[in-house]
Amino acid sequence: MRSNRWLATVRSVCLAAALLVSTIGLVWGPAKPAEAANTTYYVDSVNGSDSNSGTSPSAAWKTLGKVNAKTNYGPGDQILFKAGGVWTGSLTIKNSGAPGNPIVVGSYGEGPKPIINANAAYAAINLENVQYITLQDLELTNYNAADPDDYLTGYYRRSGIWIKAFHQGPMKDITIRNMDIHDVTGMSVSGETTVTTTDGKDTNVNKNANAAIQINA
Repeated sequence: MRSNRWLATVRSVCLAAALLVSTIGLVWGPAKPAEAANTTYYVDSVNGSDSNSGTSPSAAWKTLGKVNAKTNYGPGDQILFKAGGVWTGSLTIKNSGAPGNPIVVGSYGEGPKPIINANAAYAAINLENVQYITLQDLELTNYNAADPDDYLTGYYRRSGIWIKAFHQGPMKDITIRNMDIHDVTGMSVSGETTVTTTDGKDTNVNKNANAAIQINA
């Protein structure tokens, strides 16, 4: 009788241990992929602040730098720039959306389309190895009056939107609609031609094509 009780006790302990290990495995196992947050972020060049949360018009961010610093946008997220606002520099999206649930970059509010002027940087909007992205309702330009031939900044390639797919296969579903792209002024030389800048300071530099929308794969 005693041995039967001892055996039952051992079995109970083993079962409890098995359940404990199973529970620990559930807690410590690989994390499930995060589901889409569908969060909307607002950017206001006049009244925004980079110390804000960015998740409402009254708590909007201010700069492209703040938008670029966030590297975990997810499917369904939106990044909206306030109508009438102007930003200088480049917007870089580092994350992908998902089929039927893209990351959307657009505008909010009434008034003229928000303007992003790359100001002689490579592009106003950079997309590299990302997919399921929608760009809409923005005005893009890439012009620096003090450096029209780009010999000062060294960015010889200028684009409005630069889409790059490098060594990771095709990138899918990048949608561009209702965008105004103009005054993209780099040195309009195609291929590997070498040219001289208008002031003669740069005489042997390979130039690549400039474009409103440039795609490299």
